[in-house]
This record gives sequence, C-alpha cells and structure tokens, in this order.
Amino acid sequence: MKKKLNLNEFIWFLILTGFTCYFYMIISTNKITLFVHPKMVKYVKFALYFFIALLIFQGKNIYAVKKAKRLKIGYIMFLIPLALGFLLKPVGMSTYSAINKGFSLTSQLKISNLKHKHKVLADGTEVCGHNEEHINSIDSANVSLNKSLENIVAVKGGTIDITKENFIKTYEDIYGNPHNYVGRVINTKGFIYKQKGLNEGEFILSRIIVSCCAADAQPLGILCGYSEKKSFTEGTWVNVEGTLGEREYVDSKSGQITVIPIIKVNKIEKIDKHNNEYIYN
Repeated sequence: MKKKLNLNEFIWFLILTGFTCYFYMIISTNKITLFVHPKMVKYVKFALYFFIALLIFQGKNIYAVKKAKRLKIGYIMFLIPLALGFLLKPVGMSTYSAINKGFSLTSQLKISNLKHKHKVLADGTEVCGHNEEHINSIDSANVSLNKSLENIVAVKGGTIDITKENFIKTYEDIYGNPHNYVGRVINTKGFIYKQKGLNEGEFILSRIIVSCCAADAQPLGILCGYSEKKSFTEGTWVNVEGTLGEREYVDSKSGQITVIPIIKVNKIEKIDKHNNEYIYN
C-alpha cells in the first residue's frame, strides 16, 4: 500500500525545521547575545539540541495515518513568530530604547547615598566633609576600594580607563565613593543621554547593562559636564576624557540631596556605535 503524505504532520515538521534553523543561525552568528547574557547561551544551545531531536522523531510521522482532515489552525501561532524571526533583523535594546526607558542617577545598582555637610576651615577654605556616621565606614573602605581599582585594568599611567570589561567594577567603586577619586583623570565611552533637570552643558554618559536577558536591560551612566559650546545630539556615541569631581544632585522623585560623581570633560569626540551595545553584569 502506497503511503500518503500527512499534511498536518508535514507542516509541523516544517515548523520544527524553521525553529531549528533559526536557533542555529542566531547561535552561530553570535546574535543570541543581543537577547540573552553570554552565560545563558548554553541553555539556548540545549534548546537547539532539543529541537533537533524533535525534528528527527517528527520526520517519522510525515506519512502517519491521518486522524484529521482539516488543517490545524493552531499552526498559525507558531508560523507568525517564526516568519517574523527570519524577516526582521535581530536587535536587542537600542540606544534610543534605553533613552526612552530612562533612569535615575541615584537609583542604579542600589549604591548607598553619601550624607555630607559643608565645613569652613580656620583659613576660610570651604570643604565638603562627610558626617561621622559614614567616616569610619569610608576610612575602612578606602584601602579596599583603592586596591580594587589598582588591581583591575582600569588604571593606566594614572588615568582611570573605563572599558567594557571593567565598567561594572569601576563604576561601583567610583560611584559608591566618588570623593576617593576626585581629581583623577577618566577616559570612557558611551552614548549621550540628556536627562531632564540637568544643568546646561551636562549630560549622562551611558551604557546598557544586561544581567540575564534583554528584558532586564537597564541604562547606567556617569554625569558629565562640558563647558564648551560644541554639543552632540542625544544618542550620539562619544569618547570622553576628563577629571572626576563631585556635585550635589537632587532626585526629582524623592527630593533627596546626594553627592554624585561628575566628569568635568576636557576632551570629547564622536565615535562609531558598538555592534553590541550591552555590558554584561
């Protein structure tokens, strides 16, 4: 007896083939990292192997005896996302998506706020002194923080070079205790985000941080101040070099005043956008 093609089983075979090819494509081209953290890629590879196994078993059902004459409408639920996957260019969170999402300078990484007060010395010099509640913890942290920055590849010839590889660690050290690094020269890259409420000439040099997947991507950045008239549009990628300082910042939501780091920009130049804009935490 001649075997007849089971159309439903054949369509399901084609759908599985499509998903298998798509998973292989984004893994082999490394575009999978636009959607998930590199540490999660192994699980996506497991999914690929699972689809290959399903495909092999489904191949045996192409000529199975028909149990239904009509085509299953439910296949559309799989065909639509599969078609979109091949037709649309794989992209994660873009620069402008991050800008629209927005963020607060004082909410990132749950960094402790630094309480402070101004003091006037005997010679009339005004300095920013941290209250005694924080002095002990700051003193004990100074050694470890300084060692931390010196031990990572951030410091080159006295300049703190913030790269994709050391961004998180360096950011935590600098943003957590900016007064430890006041006066240090910093070189870093990112895209310009002009948050509402900033002073004229100020912008946030930002990067996109991913902890697990594109769904939890969050923009993160350091405030910069540039006194020159030359300005760049929001979303422009630039390389910035400047001196680290401090300034008071009033949170627009809570109204809380905190001390945050600010890069007083000496040099800024436009650069090409990175192919992968993420920094993986």
